[in-house]
Amino acid sequence: MRSLTQILQQESPLSLACEVVWRTRKSWGRQRMLAQMHAACPVSFRPARYYNPGTTAEFSLATRGRITQYADEICAGRFPFLSYGTVQLGFPPLWNLDFVCGKD
Repeated sequence: MRSLTQILQQESPLSLACEVVWRTRKSWGRQRMLAQMHAACPVSFRPARYYNPGTTAEFSLATRGRITQYADEICAGRFPFLSYGTVQLGFPPLWNLDFVCGKD
């Protein structure tokens, strides 16, 4: 990587000035865009807690059972699709197969 003095010696003053203008304009544009986004949508980040299976306040036993059942179906190669019900695609699934008409 070249040092700053090497860059200043090798580049023309015009290209250095263009670089300074471009970087300054880019920085100002980013700051302006972020300010406009904050004014239009004042949503702030709220960190969510990670799932901890030992806590009982998060999920009931029935909910855990449904999640486990869903995961077992996927591991067995059966994938639930909205209005089609559960479809046997195998494991790993054949993602290039259209299970509705059976075409590959």
